[in-house]
Amino acid sequence: LPNRVFICHSLPAARHSEHFDLSILEQDEPPTEAWQPKGILYSLLWGRDASIANVERFLQKVDCDWLITGHIPCAAGFATPNERQIIVDCCASPAAYAWLPAKCPLSRAAFLASVRVI
Repeated sequence: LPNRVFICHSLPAARHSEHFDLSILEQDEPPTEAWQPKGILYSLLWGRDASIANVERFLQKVDCDWLITGHIPCAAGFATPNERQIIVDCCASPAAYAWLPAKCPLSRAAFLASVRVI
């Protein structure tokens, strides 16, 4: 987004972060191995490494400051595993989402305060 928030299902595991290249998302037919359990796209869909080091590496790759992901169940409907990521879970109750302006820069406090629980 213009406010430097990247939204995706998950993020690649640390072992894939170094080799992750966004151009794979622009390919009409990514290589079959990218979808396999040790592949880059598989890791983007199923990764669960929310460590600050991994998140910061990924954010550098996507040229963003903040990350919103899903995929990980959260008893409260959301989690903030580090200062640069919000995980939203909407598969059960309580569920959560992030409500934030897409065009203006965000402070850390504004980013984290964007979570709404329903």
